[in-house]
Amino acid sequence: MAFSALIELPMLHVNCGNVLTDRIKVLAPIQKCQPRLIEAWGTGPSPQPLTTRMLRAKKFGATDARDQIYALFGMTSDIEELGITVDYIKSCAESYTAVAAALLQRQQKMEILSRCRNPKAQKDLPSWVPDWSQPAPVMIHDPRYGLFSAGRRTMTQKLFARFTMGRNTMKQKLRVEVKTLFARGSILGSVKQLGWSSDAVSEEEWETSPQLVRTGLGIISDFFNTNCTAYRTLKDQEDAIWRTPIADMEVGLFGPNGRFNRRASAQMRNAFEAFRNPSLRPNEETEQCKHRYLACMLATFLGRRYFSTSTGHLGLGPLDVRVGDVVCGIIDSSVPFVIRQIGPGSREQSKTQYELVGECYVHGIMDGELWQNKSEIEELILV
Repeated sequence: MAFSALIELPMLHVNCGNVLTDRIKVLAPIQKCQPRLIEAWGTGPSPQPLTTRMLRAKKFGATDARDQIYALFGMTSDIEELGITVDYIKSCAESYTAVAAALLQRQQKMEILSRCRNPKAQKDLPSWVPDWSQPAPVMIHDPRYGLFSAGRRTMTQKLFARFTMGRNTMKQKLRVEVKTLFARGSILGSVKQLGWSSDAVSEEEWETSPQLVRTGLGIISDFFNTNCTAYRTLKDQEDAIWRTPIADMEVGLFGPNGRFNRRASAQMRNAFEAFRNPSLRPNEETEQCKHRYLACMLATFLGRRYFSTSTGHLGLGPLDVRVGDVVCGIIDSSVPFVIRQIGPGSREQSKTQYELVGECYVHGIMDGELWQNKSEIEELILV
């Protein structure tokens, strides 16, 4: 366990945008361990599902972008089940699309949608297909830990639906036709206002992390007070302000709820208050919690921006989110997504089509609340 902890510290440092304490940097050489050693420590020698390999694999500089996924086939346990083979006749876009379609249709692996980002390096990729040739972003949905259930009903909601409607209306029916993904979900509302974004932060500001966090929390609070009306009680309002900047997660090496990520605890609330009120008397425990809050906030913020919805919710989404974009929940997904309506197609395409912009955190709908109010379920068409 001690060796695992030593390995995790520098990895955690990198994953959090190099914002942790300088004492961790002395362990950076551990990152230079040979890939096979890291592989043995991380997932063990036995074959793993392809999704696990793909979501955890780092970009390894393949000269042929198709090898970013093909190289993993020999280390996976479910290639036959997925029905995919190495095929260099296909273009990179065709290869990536075939793999994504198999994972979605045969295994319902909704988590790969969280890997999608814009812009993509590979041309002709549908918006719902991840570009595996690009470095993996820090995702709100961590495939190792099931923290959220935005696309699922709670047990109480399931029982209510069963007795009132007599059938399961929340069943997902994924299908792919050529480059189009059809998925069932529900729309929360549209993006109404845009807030603070990571591209508005200068390099000098990134280097002064504690001050950046204090400034940012003030900006977020002002934005919330002006635009977010969905939270009725004072507690709900306070929760939205301190939980959203860290996507309701906290970084921790050990604990009963996971080694890296778990839902934010009262310690993170105390850290938030310490940042917001620097006059509070510091103590060692609070200072440690501040480091964890800072690390999680800045890592989550990188490549993202805050927004409010037409329903008055506070969200944190992709950097390229626009006013008028749509926030939706997709059945069986862990997190909500931002999608963008595209222009009208042919007469045969009478249904609205969307592009997937990316995953998002929207405070107040991360645990299935979207489905409480008999939300209308519809077929979402992603191209």
